[in-house]
Amino acid sequence: MWLASLTAQSAFRSVPRLACRRFSAATQRDDELTLTLFSRKYCGLCDHARENILLLKDHYKFVLDIEDIDLAKNKHWKEKYNYEVPVLHINGKPAMMNAVPIDTLEEILKALKE
Repeated sequence: MWLASLTAQSAFRSVPRLACRRFSAATQRDDELTLTLFSRKYCGLCDHARENILLLKDHYKFVLDIEDIDLAKNKHWKEKYNYEVPVLHINGKPAMMNAVPIDTLEEILKALKE
């Protein structure tokens, strides 16, 4: 695994907390993956999931969209995932719930890249 050289502490420090951007469909290529992380504030598992996703962002090209399920506009997602966050969708389909282990995510992204 290419991340083996990173220590947990240095990896944590190297991930900017607000490094995510939202892209409109107009800026997305057809062959590009879209990852949507459903999370909420004050959720340690959600923070860890976001950090794991961001560690892989440069190696596996994808668009990341982070949705806070506690916002009024996300009422549907809160009803669906209230006790399951973090939840990760890949290209609109549920891929992981309750945790986003970096090794599992890397295996999925590697398989989708091929």
